[in-house]
Amino acid sequence: MKKFTKNFIIFLLTCFINVVAFADDSINSDYDADYYENEGNLVFKFRASGIIAKGKQSGFSLPNSPNKTTVPVGNFVSNGYGFDASTSIFFSSHVAAEISVGFNALRLKKSSLNNVSNSYGGNVVSPKKELYLIPVTVTGQYHIAPFGGIRPYVGAGYYGEYTFTRSKNFTVKNGWGPVLQAGVDFYAKDSTLINFDIRQYFLKTSVNYRNVQQTYKDNVQSKVRLNPLLISIGIGFRF
Repeated sequence: MKKFTKNFIIFLLTCFINVVAFADDSINSDYDADYYENEGNLVFKFRASGIIAKGKQSGFSLPNSPNKTTVPVGNFVSNGYGFDASTSIFFSSHVAAEISVGFNALRLKKSSLNNVSNSYGGNVVSPKKELYLIPVTVTGQYHIAPFGGIRPYVGAGYYGEYTFTRSKNFTVKNGWGPVLQAGVDFYAKDSTLINFDIRQYFLKTSVNYRNVQQTYKDNVQSKVRLNPLLISIGIGFRF
């Protein structure tokens, strides 16, 4: 009887250990399979950006007044900020296309506007201190590690940008050009993610200073290389 009881207890312990081991394996398997099981084809993101831009000006015409001399104008804008919303469509685990619409604001350089006034006459000081940009961007993306909690990607594409200012003294021409992108998505248990993104826009445009036309036959124009660099952080959802 004692031998039977001993064997029975050993049998129960063995069964218990096997059940626990099976449950543990099952939990680990579910964890690995389902913890980041959020492979929807659409990802929506909302981002806030800090913008680095200088806006170097060039191509000014020489003043046609003998009393005026050209002085170095300097950068047209300084740094700024922005927001954008985007939608990514995944064609496979690694390949996606993203379309985004943003609103950016760059601070105008008062010293630059004063230098234009000194060189060409008139008064081009803007009552508003910001230049506004509305870019629509399409990029193709390659997601290097499309599974797990950390998912880096790189991308390249093209954009068009509507540019405006509330000043009546000058206008800035709309622009378009290529864009490079790199970023990483940090996924939570569900389909929520935190996104860190860097985009380099290549933007060449021109400024038309309209206020000087009373003194000079033609408006004064300059070429401007803005090339804004956007460093963004935001939140996203995958469906």
